[in-house]
Amino acid sequence: MSYAPFMGDNKPLSVGLNPLGIRTASEQLFTTLLPGLNVVTLRIRYYSFYCWLLKSFYAKRTEAKKADLQRYIRMSELLMALIHAQSNFSGGVPGITRASEIIAKGEETINFNEDAMPKGKPIGGYWKGSYGAFGTYYAASLQEMGIIRPLIDNTNLYNITPKTEDYISGEDLADAFAESIGNKMGNLFEACAHSGVVTRKQLAEMESFFQSHNLRENKECALLLDMLLQNDRPYILKESKLRKNSLRLLLGYLSENHVDNFSELDFARYVYDNYNKGTEDSLAAVGWYAYYLNDSRQYEALNIFDVLLKRLHESKRPGQWENIDELTSELAEDICHNLNADSRTLKQLFSDWKSIKEPEEQMAHAFYVFFENYRVNPKYKDCKSIIRQFFRNVSNDALDAFDTIERSMDKMVNDYVKWYLTEKIIYNHYSESMRKYSQNRIPTQKLTIENGYVRGIATYSATHSSPRIDTLRNYATDLGLISDNKITPKGLQLLNSLKDD
Repeated sequence: MSYAPFMGDNKPLSVGLNPLGIRTASEQLFTTLLPGLNVVTLRIRYYSFYCWLLKSFYAKRTEAKKADLQRYIRMSELLMALIHAQSNFSGGVPGITRASEIIAKGEETINFNEDAMPKGKPIGGYWKGSYGAFGTYYAASLQEMGIIRPLIDNTNLYNITPKTEDYISGEDLADAFAESIGNKMGNLFEACAHSGVVTRKQLAEMESFFQSHNLRENKECALLLDMLLQNDRPYILKESKLRKNSLRLLLGYLSENHVDNFSELDFARYVYDNYNKGTEDSLAAVGWYAYYLNDSRQYEALNIFDVLLKRLHESKRPGQWENIDELTSELAEDICHNLNADSRTLKQLFSDWKSIKEPEEQMAHAFYVFFENYRVNPKYKDCKSIIRQFFRNVSNDALDAFDTIERSMDKMVNDYVKWYLTEKIIYNHYSESMRKYSQNRIPTQKLTIENGYVRGIATYSATHSSPRIDTLRNYATDLGLISDNKITPKGLQLLNSLKDD
């Protein structure tokens, strides 16, 4: 018998980045378009740096242990961050926040053992993951580039790939990095990483050799560029040059436009427009065309979600429970009124589209963008067949949504909007949040449903997805192809050669 109510801890809600589940299509597209890159790895020299670390680690050992490699990576990463922390070029460097705090203390001799390995453990300090930023972000990218791989007999350990004539290997990059820094600086770095102690004078000595921004024109720089331009997955014989052509499109965008502040969405719009005009028909352009439409779709869907959640938050109904049928009917009526689509079918709406004014109200405007994107892309099915053939993981995307609109032409606009609000926003979010919770036990739901009623739990603001093109721009800047968002003579020379390729 219980004499007191059972009490349990509340689980805090997570914001989540994909509350409707439709951002996945965009992520699948840019993952295919830019293999080996992610949104966090902003400095390309870390690819050769990690290769050098791994080769150095095994060169001095007859036996390799996971704990030893973890310490080696974490100590080296933080030392690399400390080298950058006292310079003017420190953006995009793993561990730079903690390193900057250490440098700010002003100590002449820095003992960073506790910051890299708190109480001797490979967790916490400058980075949560036991393998540091390498394990959290870089390892997967380096494997995809074909420059490292797990050991066959111990997949917890990694090593570089051996030299080959077919593609840039990890050993190529390790040797080039070693040549760039020289034996003296290499030995100094390893000694400091091993002891966990470094002086400011030593950091200053190493800075110009280990700086990861604006690389010197040498063999290492050339190999890193060749790595970007080679087959997307060099260990697979089937040729794929999506990353290479995405770089060409980026350089073309910067050569044709005056860009003060780089916008990933503006780049995607540039490729989308060029594909629509027929001036660009590469497979990469098809992918960025589809990406732009997918990002627009998910962003506008989140705007609808945002308005819906605010409406639930402001509800005056008992317990703020709203009848789903009544709520969606009310919202659909308002949307149709703002679109001047009362008593019209979708077919009639498109026939009279030129008379429709772009509404200011957020939810109605989102539906306006949905319809406008469909209207100005009559040849989307050609793109869809290519996407399904070459980007096989992509599904439930904007092109499928266009098919739904096409099949709904005889529906009343009100009925279509009501269906979308009910199925694609309310129920879709609820099922997506339950799916995520079943997988990772992290609650992300923003509303709850019971017996045909819905109640808001939290709000959510619309955001665009980040397609890694800014990572590629950073890489191109480090390699001297771009400077201050302008293409350099080296970049222009590469662009012209890629156009002729």
